[in-house]
Amino acid sequence: AYQNTSDRIYGVRYMNFDVHFKVKNDTLTVTDINTI
Repeated sequence: AYQNTSDRIYGVRYMNFDVHFKVKNDTLTVTDINTI
């Protein structure tokens, strides 16, 4: 579950990418994308 903390960064692998993002209220913001 996602916390309602705007400074927390989450990460997920998707295909050949490592995607980092943060969630604030109903908005998801991608902060970084790297190839694996």
